[in-house]
Amino acid sequence: MSPFTADKTADKMMNILNQNYNFKIFKILDFYFDFDNSYMAFIYWKTEKELSLITDDAKKQIKEIFINYLKDNGYFPSPVKDVDFHFDSDENVQKNFRGNYFYATR
Repeated sequence: MSPFTADKTADKMMNILNQNYNFKIFKILDFYFDFDNSYMAFIYWKTEKELSLITDDAKKQIKEIFINYLKDNGYFPSPVKDVDFHFDSDENVQKNFRGNYFYATR
């Protein structure tokens, strides 16, 4: 069982980022892979326009906040050895993946 299953890391991070840092994140999906101890976070804004307004500095800040959360909760660096982030929009998922987040994360 994934160490992230019970604590709903994605939900907690979305609340932290939106409430404490005033981001307008629409959805976060996260995955932990036991076979290589990697963690992936897919961070979605509602529209492409909203996504385009997120600067590289803001993305860097989000990554730092996320990694600090993982460190503070004992997930990083162990059992997590690698963290990967992807930024996208719900609008893109609806348009190019027929609303299917499974395919959008592949």
